[in-house]
Amino acid sequence: MQTVWSPAHIDVRSDRHDAVVVVLGGEIDVRSAPEIRSALQAVIDAAPSSIVFDLRDVSRLDVAGLAAVTAAAMRSRRASIEIMIVPPTAPAPRKLINRVGVVPILNRVVG
Repeated sequence: MQTVWSPAHIDVRSDRHDAVVVVLGGEIDVRSAPEIRSALQAVIDAAPSSIVFDLRDVSRLDVAGLAAVTAAAMRSRRASIEIMIVPPTAPAPRKLINRVGVVPILNRVVG
């Protein structure tokens, strides 16, 4: 398990089905986007069978943060990695995801 702490936090866990769960939380924004992008790329490079991007604990999300997650979802799909997105519970990040219209890009969104 790898955890990175900053205004954003990332917790990467493996499950018993060769899937990886990436729990993102805190402030996923222009300041944390490069760190998020790098951590997500490392997960994709490990080539798991599937990745769950769990955004439930994201308290703040801006366009740069959403771009980092969306780019990772697109790279995962191109690598034939099944992805699932658990959306944020905070209203503002959910609103941004819906307003920007990236739900189809994010593939399977649960919840």
